[in-house]
Amino acid sequence: MFTSTDTARDTAQSPLTRIPLEIHLEASIRDHYHPGPGEVLIAITEPGRPPITPRGSFMATHHLAAWDIPFTLQHPQYGAMTPLSMQEATSLLDFVLHHRHTMTKVVIYCKAGTARSPGVAIALSEWLPTTPHIYELIERHPCFHRPIYRTLCSAAIASGLLRT
Repeated sequence: MFTSTDTARDTAQSPLTRIPLEIHLEASIRDHYHPGPGEVLIAITEPGRPPITPRGSFMATHHLAAWDIPFTLQHPQYGAMTPLSMQEATSLLDFVLHHRHTMTKVVIYCKAGTARSPGVAIALSEWLPTTPHIYELIERHPCFHRPIYRTLCSAAIASGLLRT
């Protein structure tokens, strides 16, 4: 028996098992990785740059356009460059929510796999039961992209996935 509607909603929306999460370099996905059934891909590139074509087919792919910069910059050619907009963050969360009950693994790549991908992975682990756990991810990737992490967490709070 549930003690509140929030508890019932959280239980109904929670997957029954932990979702494996992997972080890769762009080159690894392009040249070596072969996805299994039900795997989803989060492809992170700079805005305006298309994602690479992986070797195999993923169940679903989300392209996340995010600059690898620490804060908003004014660029003569690109204008205001932000690490990640709230709109892009919300779109990513919607993608994960749409696939969370059918996906078997989340695979995330960016150019080097050291900052943006871990930032996304750690933020997703704040509300999605993943393996490795959030603390393991932080330990493995201490240089994760904090602005991307904060924007995704803010979007998760706005969506009711995280509480402040």
